[in-house]
Amino acid sequence: MTAVIGLDLAWAFRLITTAALMFMDESNLCECEVPIKVVGDIHAQYQDMNRLFDLIGRVPQEKFLFLGDYVDRGPQ
Repeated sequence: MTAVIGLDLAWAFRLITTAALMFMDESNLCECEVPIKVVGDIHAQYQDMNRLFDLIGRVPQEKFLFLGDYVDRGPQ
C-alpha cells in the first residue's frame, strides 16, 4: 500500500480494524445507579454545559451520564 500525507495506509487500516473490534466487544448498554442526571448532546458548547451545572448544582456527589457529541460544533 502507498503512503498518503505521511500516513501508511496498511498501518491506518490495522488501526481502524483494531478499534472496530474493540468497539464491537463493548456493550451498547450500561447499568447506572440512580439517582443520575442524563445530559444530551452538548456539541462542545462549554458555556451551555456550565449553565447546566449552575442550574442543577455543582455537587461532587452528583452522577451524570453524558450522551455523546461532546465536540464538533462549538468554539471550545
